[in-house]
Amino acid sequence: MRKNPVERRVGRIAHLKRGMMARYIYYHYQLQEEHAFFGNKYENIAMHENLLFGYQEFHAVIEVTVIPGRLGTKGPPVPWENSRMDLHFQPWDDGYLYFKPIEPIYAYSIS
Repeated sequence: MRKNPVERRVGRIAHLKRGMMARYIYYHYQLQEEHAFFGNKYENIAMHENLLFGYQEFHAVIEVTVIPGRLGTKGPPVPWENSRMDLHFQPWDDGYLYFKPIEPIYAYSIS
């Protein structure tokens, strides 16, 4: 459970180019298992076919992972921005390039 109350919840959606789904998953697996960087503890990405749903809570909570990674490699580009994740996404017709925000319908939390 969070130590501080959630200030804001954000849901976002994106769609990947069909030929880039496996590569997108691979990069994120590398990031997670090689501990390439530590992201928001309360952020998740789910995938259905080439549609991604992202969930984040703010203020972001960044913690060092205590579970050792399963890969002994160092594959992600350094810096991470060199990975060109932008090439994985199919732009939206309304101008969004990657994830676009969606309106929250329902939120529930235990305080």
